[in-house]
Amino acid sequence: MACHKSFTQAKFKILFAIDSSEATDKAFKFYFEHVHRPDTAILLVHCPDKPNLPTFSWKSGGHYPADEIAKVMHEHNKKAHDVEYKYTADLEIKKVAHHVKIIDSDHQSVGQRLVAIAEEEKVDMIVMGSRGMKSIMRTLLHSVSDYVLHHAHVPVLICPLH
Repeated sequence: MACHKSFTQAKFKILFAIDSSEATDKAFKFYFEHVHRPDTAILLVHCPDKPNLPTFSWKSGGHYPADEIAKVMHEHNKKAHDVEYKYTADLEIKKVAHHVKIIDSDHQSVGQRLVAIAEEEKVDMIVMGSRGMKSIMRTLLHSVSDYVLHHAHVPVLICPLH
């Protein structure tokens, strides 16, 4: 999806990692209030959380829970679409050239994928929110923003939630 000018032809390109968190909202607002320039295009990158699919169901007599899986997948897809639409609609209103990339983190961590996409797309900066985990939690949970900050080859703007 693109708006007005082509994403690939923009003078500056920003990779903006999005999810359904308040931290992403805050980062988006901060970016547009303090950083955005008119000759910049935005690459929205979304890695939807994996749905927790049931593998066994008492409701279906212990059989494969196809109906329950279909319901979970429908809700999962709607949530992912809503997140993507929220930010693309705002970019359309602002008349900012943009593109959306949806990634799957099965083979690599989300942080690794974001760094790889930044290199592939030759972006000039990465912008993302951070939930503000303490250092021990970042170490244990492998913070995406921490990984990107230490492995990206372009400037990284991380907006903390707090």
